[in-house]
Amino acid sequence: MPPEGGIYIEQIAVEHLGPMGGRTFEMGPFNLVFGRNETGKTYLVEFLLRALFRQAGEWGLRGDVGQGKVRVRGLAAEAVEFTPGGRRKLEDFWSEGELGLPTNMGRLLVVKGGELDFDRQSAGGVDRAVLKSVLSNENLIDRILKPMQETVKKAEVVDREIKGHDKGELQDRTTARGDLQRIDRLLEQVDTGMSLSRIRSLELTQKNLFDALVVQLEARRHQAYLFSQALKEANRALEELLQEELDRLGHLLRDLRRLDGEILQSELELARRRSESQHFDWVEQAAGLWQPRPAGENTRTPWLILAGAGVSIALAAALALFDQTVAAAIAAAAGLAVGAFGLWRLRETTTQSANLINHSELAKGFQKRFGEQLTDLAQLNAVESDLRKAATIAEEIERQQSRQRAERAILAADFTRGLASLTGKEFGIHEWEAALGELAARRRSLVNEALDLEKRLEGLGVDPSDYSERPAEAGYSKSEAAGLERHLDQARVELARANAELQGLKQALCNETSDSIDRPWEEILSNLWKRREEKAAEYRQRTGRILAQIGVKEVLARIAAEEDERIRMGLQDRAVRRVLQETTRRYQSVDLEKDSLVVRSGTADFDLAALSTGAREQVLLALRMGFASRLAGGQPLFMLLDDAFQHSDWERRERLVALVVSMVQAGWQITYLTMDDHLRGAFDAAARQTLGEDYRFHSIEA
Repeated sequence: MPPEGGIYIEQIAVEHLGPMGGRTFEMGPFNLVFGRNETGKTYLVEFLLRALFRQAGEWGLRGDVGQGKVRVRGLAAEAVEFTPGGRRKLEDFWSEGELGLPTNMGRLLVVKGGELDFDRQSAGGVDRAVLKSVLSNENLIDRILKPMQETVKKAEVVDREIKGHDKGELQDRTTARGDLQRIDRLLEQVDTGMSLSRIRSLELTQKNLFDALVVQLEARRHQAYLFSQALKEANRALEELLQEELDRLGHLLRDLRRLDGEILQSELELARRRSESQHFDWVEQAAGLWQPRPAGENTRTPWLILAGAGVSIALAAALALFDQTVAAAIAAAAGLAVGAFGLWRLRETTTQSANLINHSELAKGFQKRFGEQLTDLAQLNAVESDLRKAATIAEEIERQQSRQRAERAILAADFTRGLASLTGKEFGIHEWEAALGELAARRRSLVNEALDLEKRLEGLGVDPSDYSERPAEAGYSKSEAAGLERHLDQARVELARANAELQGLKQALCNETSDSIDRPWEEILSNLWKRREEKAAEYRQRTGRILAQIGVKEVLARIAAEEDERIRMGLQDRAVRRVLQETTRRYQSVDLEKDSLVVRSGTADFDLAALSTGAREQVLLALRMGFASRLAGGQPLFMLLDDAFQHSDWERRERLVALVVSMVQAGWQITYLTMDDHLRGAFDAAARQTLGEDYRFHSIEA
């Protein structure tokens, strides 16, 4: 039997329990329950979970597990019986720390389905979350915080303001605050908007702006009249200074300057040609003097011709004697003609003889004039030809100059008349360009002035029928008029808005209070103040609730910060260390580093998740017993192992079987349920040899 002071199952009695039906188990320190598949082992484990533990529902058990009772010794002076439907469970006999909260002992004392891990999702099978359920008060903290919304848990107070994600209760508080602020804004609008002084002020502003705008409009009409008169004057001046006349005078002036240039150029050319032909008369005379007497001609020839003429006359006289009148007349005429020719030849011969001079004198004259040696008549004729050409060209230039001067005189007279008609005065020849340029500049200025006046007149936008000769009270300013129009429009809009806002404000108040807009202002305002008090109370309530939860959360956070130390202290508890040392024979203690367990031996530290499967199973089994023993005040308890070693290899099974036997020897009650023949044989051999009468074998096969 278990040592005195231990807690163990004395008897299990079941009825209608699945394939097992009804049966009673008398339990010893070590109980080996053997049965094949579908013989009722799982039903038996689930029956024990429902009967003994409060949180059995977390295991996902089937609905019907039969009837019966479980008798447990060591909880009280007498044995205590538990049933699946009973309200009292094992946890009612223990308290967790000083808070008296129940602990899920089922997770410590029962290994279901061959899983030694406390939590299959945790590295090494156990982590901080598991440890806090058995070694600290954090379950209480979690239960306190569980109803609290996540947004409230994450909220905080910064500079006396609640900061957090605007959802849940925070959103409800924000909504209440928004409602309260909306009502306050309405009340503020009532204080500032219900007075008619603002509307009266807007009406007076509108009248003043309108009067000032009327003055500006009158000034614009008068300004338009002034512009139109100035435009007429500019157009009249333009009509007197036609562009066509300016263009004509410009063309005349260009022709005059062209003729001046041509005349100057011809003067230069004429001087050059005259210089070239200045010795033409001398050369021409020299060439005539140089001419030789024709061959065979001498001084006797004229006298011979005269002698022939005398013969002809004598012949005519003879013929006349013989009554040959016609022949005599012909002979007389021929004689007279020959005689006249002979006289002319005689005169020419006499003249040439007088003019002939020595060639050497001509050569000297040629050398002096041309700096060349005169050799013959051909050279003299060539020079004469060149000089004749130059003289001819000079004569042509003189004739051309005469025509150009005549044309220029006509153009100059036309130009000066036109310029005088435009300016009213005469200008010197060197002032013509400047005078014409001033006229062109004046016309451009008049054109620009007319365009500017047209543009400004158009910009005024006044119909000619609205021009006013009467001066206005003030000068016209386009910017001032535009500003007045803009301000007047704004004043009209603001006045309309003010009237609409006053009505809209009343409608907004009615929307808030659900009153009819026909109700008096006083009743609506009274209801609005009541509505504000309701919203203010709601806002204070929600704010107070959130602040209270934040305060609780901060206090619990400080408590939770202390729980890590409590977990470490729990791991270092004597009961936990004793069971670990007795069951593993190697490891001395277990500690928590961050969220992982570290197993310490006499020489080294090991991460629980890094241990071999066999070593880790030994540690996990020892932790189960140690945690349960600590919660039970250091007493040994019972443990139910449902094929906990079925996934271990045969070598590891031998070590685990020996571990279970040593646990029994240490005062624990172990009940091992299996369908494995090898494990049955191993447990049977070890238990019979070591435990003797403390070993009970229960077969549930038919």
